[in-house]
Amino acid sequence: MAAESKKVIYKLAEGVPNGETLQAALAKSLAHYKSPAKRVNDIGNDGSHVRFINMHRGHQKLIVGIFHRVSPGAGQYIIEMAGTDGEWSVQLITAKADGKVHREFVEGTLFFAIWKNNVIMLQSNACRADQFQEYCSWLLSRPLPNSPAGSANQAVLVALSDPLPPDLRKKSNQMVKSIKFGGSIETGVAGKTGSKTQRTAVHFTPKGRIWEGVKSILRELKADVPDDLLLDTALGERDIRVSLELSCTKKKAQSTAGEVLGVIGRTLSHSDADAFTIELADGSKIRPKEMKVEKNVRVECVQKQPVPEAIFKAMVDWMQELVNSKVVIEQEPLGNAK
Repeated sequence: MAAESKKVIYKLAEGVPNGETLQAALAKSLAHYKSPAKRVNDIGNDGSHVRFINMHRGHQKLIVGIFHRVSPGAGQYIIEMAGTDGEWSVQLITAKADGKVHREFVEGTLFFAIWKNNVIMLQSNACRADQFQEYCSWLLSRPLPNSPAGSANQAVLVALSDPLPPDLRKKSNQMVKSIKFGGSIETGVAGKTGSKTQRTAVHFTPKGRIWEGVKSILRELKADVPDDLLLDTALGERDIRVSLELSCTKKKAQSTAGEVLGVIGRTLSHSDADAFTIELADGSKIRPKEMKVEKNVRVECVQKQPVPEAIFKAMVDWMQELVNSKVVIEQEPLGNAK
């Protein structure tokens, strides 16, 4: 085993009905659906992907567990990176080798630790916080076993959003002067011209939602913008940057910043993009990274995969840190989480 750095993130859960916490509601559902086979959520139009909580247990005052995403029947490419002459050999392998018909490749894994409505997660590229959010909504919306026939179950919509860090809470009464959004214009193939006896010419045109937004604004200003702007070559990723600035003229809105920060924080909770800047009345500027609560922790790993006990301990220790630093505000102490 070797210690490696892993980034864990903190989210605040909202939307659990009847005054329950996410921890209590999830523990109740998991107790009713004891087997992982009974809590598999099919996703995709054809059910070709599934996701589920596999392992879970109580750990001190928290519930910890592992959430997986799987594509049943999917194979995996392996490459033999040896030799300097010629191409390297690539093979497709299946999980069902050696006659193990129930074995599948794990496409993505997410580790979680939950105390009340406070959620700490370690994501993977194929298994993100928004997928865990959707899964919790699905699981908590399911009727519990032995419910009366025909009884309607309450639909639950769980939201895992970014709470404001303590240093930003101090600014929540300031007026917002402006919000600036930015992005890059993309290009795609517009079409081909030429005959069978002539060399085919390829043209490019701006594409994407940002370009569509630019065209909409220009047309509102009565500009004659062509539907397809033909280019000889494609644009690079950041060749043309677009910025949209929204200015606030409300002079006496003492709660403006709190409202804006809260809305944008919830909207961008599951985005890693550095897509906006908020300027407050005192001239300070807030960017998305400052609205994230996250930490790099060192944990024992095997083949670059975290050892469950190690990552759970790191999550519990960080939850205690968040309580001590007032990022997590709860009347009940976390207690013996150290």
